[in-house]
Order: sequence, then C-alpha cells, then structure tokens
Amino acid sequence: MSGIEDLILSFQKKGIKTLTLDWFGDIISDINIVVFPHQEAKALSKSYVGFENIIIRDEILALTKMHFSGRSEKVVISLGGGDLLGQSLKAAEILVSQGFNVTLIKGPLAKIDKGKCNFPVLINPSNFPEILNSCDWAVTNGGGCFFEALYLGKPAFVLPQTDMELKIANYVNQYNAILGIGIENMVNINKTIFETVSQNGMKLIDGNGLSRIASIIKGLLC
Repeated sequence: MSGIEDLILSFQKKGIKTLTLDWFGDIISDINIVVFPHQEAKALSKSYVGFENIIIRDEILALTKMHFSGRSEKVVISLGGGDLLGQSLKAAEILVSQGFNVTLIKGPLAKIDKGKCNFPVLINPSNFPEILNSCDWAVTNGGGCFFEALYLGKPAFVLPQTDMELKIANYVNQYNAILGIGIENMVNINKTIFETVSQNGMKLIDGNGLSRIASIIKGLLC
C-alpha cells in the first residue's frame, strides 16, 4: 500500500472519518471529492464529482474579471511547467502568421530559445494571473491554467499534453466552452464563437469550489 492508503486505513481503524481529493487508490475513504474521474470515484459514504469542486487560486479569485470585449488580438500561450510535447513554439508561430499578438509563457522546465522568437517570451512570470486576465484569449494544456481561463471568461484553445487533459478538453467541448483542440486544428481560428465560448466557460467554473469543500468538511465535523 502507498503512504496515503496506510494513513486512510489507520484513521479508519481509529474511527476517524476520512476525506480525500481526486483519490483513486485501493483503500476507499469515507468521502471522496473528485473534479474529473478517470475511473469510478469510490467512497464509503459519498462521492462528490464535478467541475463545481475545482479550486481556483486566491491570486485568480482576487482579480476583477475582464470579460470578453469582442476583441481577439491578444493571445497568451501557456502549456504547463514543462510543455511536455514541445508545442509552444510551433503554436506561437502558427498564430503569429494569422496576425495575432502572441505572448508565450515559458514554464520552468520548458525548453524554448527566446532568442529565436519574434514575439514576447516570459519565463514563469510572477504576475501570470494579471497577464492571463488581460489577454483576449488563451492557449493552454488543459490543466490548471485552462480552468483559470474558463473562470476568468477567457476563450481557450487546448493543446492537451496527456490523455487525461484530452479527456477534460473533450468533456468541456460538449458544453461549447472551448475554441478547439489539437495543434492541427489551429490553422483557422473561428473568431465568431469567442463570445459564446467565453460565456459557457464561466458557467462551468464559478470559483466556489473551495467553499463547497469546506462545507463538506464542516458536515463531517458536526
């Protein structure tokens, strides 16, 4: 068993209720809160599953949302800390060729030569929340940045770096809350759907995930 499974089991033997986040181990907790299940979300008492459980960082919640204004020129590209598939530079070049004003955010592990870029490349900027909020739309990898863009009302195009990120992107696509999926589909960005995608994205993530989880915890303590 893993260390987490040992802890869950030891607490349960003492009669202490356990609550887990995005847990899919062999030892089942009393309460399991899951954002997007890649398999059945099991719990002894109850599972809470859905995007309503997404926790948005305080730095993002503190921002005044700059809702979609009808413009589509400024785009931020951020494909996670490592850009696992090395798609950032190619995506930026594709969008620059279409006339977009591109800013590329390089994560701490991404391998990008700034000197070869004719557009701004920022390395793990401390003011990333403000940069994301000031753009017209974003290109993300389908992880935390994608959720933050949805919350802020930024239309997002997703370049999944993992199978799970692809599943999440396809799920969001069912709600018409995404501009597109996959670098092969970036050739002609459909600007006519930006406003609809922005509105639908905000409906999926309201930023109250942490307070919901806190309420569930309080219920366990009563």
